[in-house]
Amino acid sequence: MKIYVDHLSMSNLKLNKLDTYLISKNKKLELFSTEGLFVITDRNMFKVTILEENKTSYINHYIGHLNIIVDHSRIELKKIVTVPNEHLIVQNIEYTYKLSKNDDTTLVIHFTPKKTVFNVKGATYTKGATHTKGDTHTKGATATKDDLEVIDFYFETQEQNVNEDGFKNKIIKFLSLLSYI
Repeated sequence: MKIYVDHLSMSNLKLNKLDTYLISKNKKLELFSTEGLFVITDRNMFKVTILEENKTSYINHYIGHLNIIVDHSRIELKKIVTVPNEHLIVQNIEYTYKLSKNDDTTLVIHFTPKKTVFNVKGATYTKGATHTKGDTHTKGATATKDDLEVIDFYFETQEQNVNEDGFKNKIIKFLSLLSYI
């Protein structure tokens, strides 16, 4: 299940205190088309299907003035070999954090490059630019967090009771590391 903090300003997050809790960093391309959402990772392509849509609940004043949205939806990833010809591509870099390696609660922050939309076969395509066959692009550039902007932020857990004190304390710890509370 995913837990979102409602009306959290992503531009004010202080990310430097999270570095010691980083578990993984994964790049992927998200393709949006009239046929649905598709994800391309380093090795595979998937069609994303949302199961049990609209299974959300809203909790007012979960921690002080903060409200949360609890999303019980599940997703299914079906491996595919082709994607629709017409689609919009967004590069997404997912950072996952845990307070300890075996913790069942994960903080997930999705970033997108401020200037780059995607990188295919070594060619970097820039936001807002028109690309035609034969264009040359910067190769091999590596983005740092300063080159990225937060586009999504949530917690994932297997915990079924979000009001349980231990779970709430984990959320408080992460939000304090982000200098949000």
